[in-house]
Amino acid sequence: MARVIEFRPAEEVPESLTLRAGDLLMVWATGGRIRAGTDSLDLLGPFLIGVLGNDGQVHVPEGPPSMVALLARRPGRAEVQFALGHPWPAIRWTAMTFVVE
Repeated sequence: MARVIEFRPAEEVPESLTLRAGDLLMVWATGGRIRAGTDSLDLLGPFLIGVLGNDGQVHVPEGPPSMVALLARRPGRAEVQFALGHPWPAIRWTAMTFVVE
């Protein structure tokens, strides 16, 4: 069964992470880009996180995106860079390798 995995990059991120095909990875980052391996991993975000209010409306805070979604499609390896922090004045980039089984 596929999993939804939430990941909060800290100062030090693991060099690699193993996923199963069908897994959805939600990463707390302001952006991201796949540097290699687009056949095994799809970048679906970035997104702003919204909540459903009692009034039936979706409420979203102002500001930069807060999450990037990645979908593990098929076995392979992918290299992804994540943008951490606010886009102003500078973004800090961190890289990870993903292995999809």
